[in-house]
Amino acid sequence: MLTPELRRVADKYDQDGTAYAIATVVRAQSPTAGKPGDKAIITDKGELHGWIGGGCAQPAAIKTARLVLQTKTPRLVRVTPSNEILVDDGLVSFHSSCPSGGTLDIFVEPMYTRPVLWVFGSSPVAIKLAALANLAEYDVRVAAPLGEQDMFTSATHFQDSFDIDSQLDVNNSIVIVATQGKKDIPALESALSLKCRFIGFVASDKKAKVYREKLIGRGLCPSKVDAIISPIGKEINAQTPSEIAISILAAVTQFNNRTVDRKTLEQEKELPVKKTDSPLLDRENARALESKGSCCGG
Repeated sequence: MLTPELRRVADKYDQDGTAYAIATVVRAQSPTAGKPGDKAIITDKGELHGWIGGGCAQPAAIKTARLVLQTKTPRLVRVTPSNEILVDDGLVSFHSSCPSGGTLDIFVEPMYTRPVLWVFGSSPVAIKLAALANLAEYDVRVAAPLGEQDMFTSATHFQDSFDIDSQLDVNNSIVIVATQGKKDIPALESALSLKCRFIGFVASDKKAKVYREKLIGRGLCPSKVDAIISPIGKEINAQTPSEIAISILAAVTQFNNRTVDRKTLEQEKELPVKKTDSPLLDRENARALESKGSCCGG
């Protein structure tokens, strides 16, 4: 059970969509600062709230938390003076240089918050995508300048402008621009100004190329513009707005549930988190999300 202070932290992260893991001390071999039942909340940025031990335990817990948030798989780790890397199947050891010589077993589990999906536009595809994404347990937020709020009853947030409030955290969100001919450029420019996970643009390949050139011509960073995923959607020969929305949601879900190769992770002692110059998904990793056809409705 979380303490009242940690419960407040968890509630805040749940509300703004911040990914986090809970680390719990399940076993302690004295002398250790952490005791069984001690807990901490750790974000994917390495921010730690709570207590699971001192300077030797915290780095191991933070690295593991970042890993479980990538793989969405809980892990049990041991912080010990032993040099063993694999203690037992499913139990990974971190070497401790703490002079006290104690050992801690820490269980780290990812907490599943609803992923945030921003839908820009009020096109038929946008309306269908918002409804389907809500059924798939996404936190759906809508920006639609035409003000057709009644068409998005499942949205947790609606605004009639593409200018996203700076108080809304979009760092972990996915943006799908489904304007389809109604203020495409302003919507794309606004999306590119955000530090979101990636941007998908509902358009044919030909239209997407034209708009990329326009955006670059307006002074936007070419690498960020090139990171826009368009056409967006899994290839299912989609024709209707509902089918196109299904193909887009499938691509979004594939990205959201992506995993990292387990063998590679086991070999990475430092458990690094990939960094790129752009907050958007790089083009090489995004190829699987692109639609090979032109069934975009745009």
